[in-house]
Amino acid sequence: MKCFVHSKYLIAAITTLFGFLFMLSTAAPVRAGGVILDCDNDSAFSSALASGGEVTFNCGNANLDATIALSSTKTISLHTTIDGGGKITLSGSFSSRLFVVNSGIHLTLKNISLINGYNSDGNGGGAVYNTGTLALDNVTIQNMPDSGFNGGAISTVGSLNIANSTFFNNKALNGGAIYANGSGAIISISASRFEENKATGTVQNTNGFGGAIYAKNGGQVNIGDTLFYKNTANDGGALYIGSPNETLNLQTSELRENSARHLGGALLNGSTSSLTDVTIDNNSLTGISSGGGIFNYANLTLLRVTLSNNKGYNGAGIVNYLGTANLTNVTLSGNLAIAYGGGIDNYKATMNLTNVTLNGNSHGILNQTNPDTHLNLKNVIIANSKTGDNCDFNQQPDTSENNLSSDASCNFSSSGGQDSVKIKLGKLETNGGKTLTHRLLPGSPAIDNGTSVNNPKDQREVARPQGAAFDVGAVEFVPCAGTPTKPMLLSPKGGVVVTTPQATLDWAGPDCVKTFSVIVRRDSKTGPIVFSKSNIKTTQVKTPNLAVDHKYFWQVKSCLGGNCVSSIWGKFRTQN
Repeated sequence: MKCFVHSKYLIAAITTLFGFLFMLSTAAPVRAGGVILDCDNDSAFSSALASGGEVTFNCGNANLDATIALSSTKTISLHTTIDGGGKITLSGSFSSRLFVVNSGIHLTLKNISLINGYNSDGNGGGAVYNTGTLALDNVTIQNMPDSGFNGGAISTVGSLNIANSTFFNNKALNGGAIYANGSGAIISISASRFEENKATGTVQNTNGFGGAIYAKNGGQVNIGDTLFYKNTANDGGALYIGSPNETLNLQTSELRENSARHLGGALLNGSTSSLTDVTIDNNSLTGISSGGGIFNYANLTLLRVTLSNNKGYNGAGIVNYLGTANLTNVTLSGNLAIAYGGGIDNYKATMNLTNVTLNGNSHGILNQTNPDTHLNLKNVIIANSKTGDNCDFNQQPDTSENNLSSDASCNFSSSGGQDSVKIKLGKLETNGGKTLTHRLLPGSPAIDNGTSVNNPKDQREVARPQGAAFDVGAVEFVPCAGTPTKPMLLSPKGGVVVTTPQATLDWAGPDCVKTFSVIVRRDSKTGPIVFSKSNIKTTQVKTPNLAVDHKYFWQVKSCLGGNCVSSIWGKFRTQN
């Protein structure tokens, strides 16, 4: 039997159907072109993720931030971009991981915060477990609690690209913020910050590796322009690079005030690590431990690096044990060891130092006795140890060329160097370049007393003279012919806003000048003088308290033998 429907009823049914679909398309929760309009729960968000593509948010009042509590972990199985517009926070409510990224899939997170995630499986990653490709741009991941697994924020076996992002207060057994596992775990990080992350394991040599990042099984880590601050671990307060096939390439970054209970207050390197233009400052160890700044037992290369004010039982700056460490244009300053090797402790290892300055450490270098211990020094300054001798050479260096010591403990005179000389170093400060250095003062015996090496620039990237003797140490002295060159203003300048009562005025050189003078005027270059000071022996000075909500102009003058030259005018503003 055939059934026929009268046309008027068919038309009515179709009209009703389209009306119903229209109502569904406009009712909350809504997914319209990937725009989430309802942030009261994660229903609309989950629906949008199911189709992949770009997901954005427009939740009610656009001026208010919104937090979406995820009811479950979101598995990303299609290429997806999630852009929170700087207004959205996604929370795991301390009960679930936020995302899993499937193999072969791309997830990009932008302008968003991830908080309070939790993972309960062995894969780790309180915020994200990534087996595909994960990219973060302007993302904050924080408050991921310790679940007893690896990677407090992210656990990755795939590619991970991070820019302009912050990892704060994340915890895990290993890798407080990030756990990179396997040769496919290739990490690139730029312009980011890792603060107060923690590897919670406490079993020595077993867990608690990498307060911020732990790489193992061939993981590769590339980092630039990033700060690691107050991260903690059992080993590797900030970074733990496992063995034997992992790599770390760290550039133009800072490791400050990190700590470890056992080895490597800032970095433990068990594979291959290369550091360039890096500052390692005020890191520490607790207990009878080694390597306040770095503990190396594999292959380590430092170029234009400063290690300062690190603390440990021994080897407060660097411990090199069973490894090979090559240091070029490096400064070790003010590192404090309770026992020995304030700057460097070298044992059963090979260490090569070229144009290195050690100044003001407690004990300079310890070279321990062992047939497998090798130390080679070229153009090295060791000066002004706070306690103990500059050199504790239980075993003499293999080679020693054109080195200087401020005391008689190094026996440099027997190999073409000098002992017990006043080396005339400036304070540790900005002298140009990307790291703090001790500049050579006029008349220093380090000037023109080095041997030429394949090292065309100093730690500040100032060119060393071609066809002439190099200077000893990390910094090359730049002479003046007649009138000195202009001082180079570093900060503040360019109309920057200063929010502290005092402004720190910072400039570089010229090296040939012993003292400088500074003037600060209010409102214009001809306005009233609010601060002036002469006979300044450093390249930095603080102003007195300045009136707020004003413009200030400042200038530095350098003089040599009656010939004076002034810098350009720097400019800054003050406000509360």
